[in-house]
Amino acid sequence: MHLAGKTVHPHWIEHGLLDRWRRGCDAQHNEECQQGFTKDRLVGSHPTWLIDTWTLCLVHGHLDMPYVALSYVWGPPDFYKTSRRDLAMLQQVQAFHHLKGQSLVPQTIIDAFAVTQLLGQRYLWVDSLCIVQDDEEMKAAEIINMSYIYAQATITIIARQGKTAKYGLRGFPGTSQPRHTSQDLFRIDKKYRLLKSPQYYGYGCEWDCRGWTYQEEVFSRRRLIFYNDRVWWECQCSKFQEDIHTPPGSRKSLPSRIPNESRIFSSDILDLEGYRSLVTFYNTRQFTIPEDVVPAFAGITAVLTPSFKGFLFGLPLLSFDTALCWQPFGMPGIDCKRRGPRNPLIQARSYLPSWSWMGWQTHIDHHSMTITHARKRYGNYRHSTFNTSINGTTKSIIRWYSKERDSTKLHPIDGPRTLEAVMAEGFKEDGTLPTGWRRIEYKDREWHDHVSTGFTPPKYLFIHESEPESEFWFPVPTAQDYTDSPALPLGNLLCCKTQKSSLLIGRRRVIKGKNPLKLEHDLLDKEMRWSGIIQLHNTNQLPLENEDISTKLALPCDLVVISEGFVLEGSRLYSIPGWEFDERPKGPHGTKYEFFNVLWVEWEDDIAYRKGCGRVMKSAWDAQDPEWIDLTLG
Repeated sequence: MHLAGKTVHPHWIEHGLLDRWRRGCDAQHNEECQQGFTKDRLVGSHPTWLIDTWTLCLVHGHLDMPYVALSYVWGPPDFYKTSRRDLAMLQQVQAFHHLKGQSLVPQTIIDAFAVTQLLGQRYLWVDSLCIVQDDEEMKAAEIINMSYIYAQATITIIARQGKTAKYGLRGFPGTSQPRHTSQDLFRIDKKYRLLKSPQYYGYGCEWDCRGWTYQEEVFSRRRLIFYNDRVWWECQCSKFQEDIHTPPGSRKSLPSRIPNESRIFSSDILDLEGYRSLVTFYNTRQFTIPEDVVPAFAGITAVLTPSFKGFLFGLPLLSFDTALCWQPFGMPGIDCKRRGPRNPLIQARSYLPSWSWMGWQTHIDHHSMTITHARKRYGNYRHSTFNTSINGTTKSIIRWYSKERDSTKLHPIDGPRTLEAVMAEGFKEDGTLPTGWRRIEYKDREWHDHVSTGFTPPKYLFIHESEPESEFWFPVPTAQDYTDSPALPLGNLLCCKTQKSSLLIGRRRVIKGKNPLKLEHDLLDKEMRWSGIIQLHNTNQLPLENEDISTKLALPCDLVVISEGFVLEGSRLYSIPGWEFDERPKGPHGTKYEFFNVLWVEWEDDIAYRKGCGRVMKSAWDAQDPEWIDLTLG
């Protein structure tokens, strides 16, 4: 595709450009972009209040009122927000004009009024003004409804530039401040010139770091983005930029990122790869109220629940055992910080659980939750065969229950057993497949490059009618099997009967290669023999002396089993901790290296709290004569 570049004004955005982008999208791919990608899974209600940018006042929202939504950062200093006291006043014509004259409403919101009209729209939704901030009941309902509000917005204005709401949406003559951008122009010959514009993307701005803005972006089906003194449009089908010439009516455009980002939401089949990407990007973000990490992710889990069979504090129930093995990147200098309540009178351990990534602010190692995934091929994209269930898997051996702190009622977590039962039935030649699945003969032998030819390859691959272009290693339950909302498990405590033992934490490994340097330490038995690997959450969890290895300095730790796993010898699984260590006993290619996934825990009032996660060789664990305990994880 060949698209011509164009020069842009350094201070002002071209008149009529935004509405031309919107009309082009409406005319060329209206149905696809208007429908969005959440189908019927995201349930919610129309906003209670909207801003009428023509009359500059609040009006009641109704289904027949299309609206634009604003995504921005608040930041200091504090600014005017709607309260019950002012609600009647704000419904009077020109109410926001008077507030603007008193400089009470920040510039980003004021400029959004004008941009809404430049897009040919009338109504605007802004959280600080359309949610009555001191009406706790309404505020709670609107927060729960937030993902639906952005999903239903006809366009979302994303203000990525600026650290506070005072910055504005710059570049509109007569309504906002000028921007300051530039292009480098290089003359190639008499006919052609080369333009170099500032980059459109870049990460690390204040908007990228805020927790609530994540779902605002994820669920927005059409985005008008302001960043780096540029503006551009992204919808389901296209991307329009100021410096790319798009003739009126032309179907030529840059490809949009949205379909790749949102494919997990439109699939009927669980996508652990997509899930891990969501979690990886989300969990680095910051919350003024740490507990908001749960409701700010609720819209995402609501849409994914039919294919993942529900979530508990962000962990998918269908692959609960695998998700419990999440790991932080654990790089020196990037600690894993416990999320505690903003109110110091509330015990941190009474709410956000230590066993979930939601209880910690950190970069998640996306390899840690995907030793098992179903897909071999996603359309034209093929997963590496050495990173699939052929070469390794996590096996459920623990029956998990959740419960609330002041209750004795246990809620079973049956997802892993359901998944394993469906997989086992699918592997039988005459096994019954779930609705929509069919078997095809597996003829591809490329995986023998990674695993000994002495190991029997699978006989079949599986294809689902909803994704005929994709191939799967095994069948899984799908959203089509999800007929009603089951009672999801409750509570932040996990209970089970499992094994407990103690090992010694030895030296830290400095591992160079595919992954960054990690806080990975050897696990040793009492004879100082290598038994496994543990990854810590923080650099201060051990004394510095543990960089060396000796009986005197090795630190005892309590470990509990959370699942079982195996990997085939000869597999190139660089992401498995301890896989390439010389101390790890190696078997013949194609044989199983078996281990237990374990948590390092500390105890407080008979409740265990996670401090790290790792793996112990099965033979080494059994040699410790572990004891069976009734475990409660907090």
